[in-house]
Amino acid sequence: MGFGSYVIYSLQSESRILLTQHREKSRLFAKTMISGIRNIMLSGRAPYVKSFISEARTEFGDFGNIHLFNNKAEEIFPAVDPFTSVPTQEKQIITALQQSYFENNLYPIRNEPSCYSCHGDDHKLRGLIQLEFSEDIDWESALTRITTHAFESIMLSGKGEFADTLIMDLHKLSGVKLAQIYDEDGAYVAFGDDDEEIDEALVEKYTDIFQDNPDSPPLFTEDNGINYHFTPLPNRESEKGYHPCVVAPGYEMYYFTILGGLSQRSLVQYFQPTHAYQVETIPGIKDMIAKYK
Repeated sequence: MGFGSYVIYSLQSESRILLTQHREKSRLFAKTMISGIRNIMLSGRAPYVKSFISEARTEFGDFGNIHLFNNKAEEIFPAVDPFTSVPTQEKQIITALQQSYFENNLYPIRNEPSCYSCHGDDHKLRGLIQLEFSEDIDWESALTRITTHAFESIMLSGKGEFADTLIMDLHKLSGVKLAQIYDEDGAYVAFGDDDEEIDEALVEKYTDIFQDNPDSPPLFTEDNGINYHFTPLPNRESEKGYHPCVVAPGYEMYYFTILGGLSQRSLVQYFQPTHAYQVETIPGIKDMIAKYK
């Protein structure tokens, strides 16, 4: 990945009382995850959502479980065999999706206008996230790490504008005062609201620390009653710099290339009737098809 930056969370001091509640911390974490999922999807790289969920499970596996369900009450990207969708038998999840009633550890993923181009506007929910975490998890550290995973996934898609949307979305969450990503030298805000600046000496201090140790864990400090959380984004080699293709037994697979020239004509698209239904089920496929008409 060709970038090296720093994630900075600034939590409102008055919200710390709110954040001492386990449920509120879980809600804030869920909202951050949902923003990450939505912006990764908008970047046109739906398979990166699987990586995003898998990385979150790896990161927080010692503290609990993360489950993602579509609006058909099917778990998608499950921990076992993540390329399948598994219908759930949990009545709580089925009822929540049917009645749009969410409580305890369930958090809805809304079908927002930005989702309509791929998913249509005939339903209100895309699905939900179920979180089951123990109370000893370090939530504030978890927030910065899950933001880092989402940011990296979006940047790998080549759609940096959605990284900016991700960071701006975090500003809207209750309990978050400011979220910014600085460049590798800490000289300017690369993503997020650059109208509000934090102390330059503070940025310089942690920039120096992370440049000397890019694999440093998140670091925290308090300044003038505000808690700051700094996380490095090391410039590492991508493990996802390829386009995976899988073909079922008995079928042939091929790549095709669209050539450019002096003349232009519409692309003739054909979908084998037996599998044409997948156009309606594969996230982002309609948007891709529209681009190549």
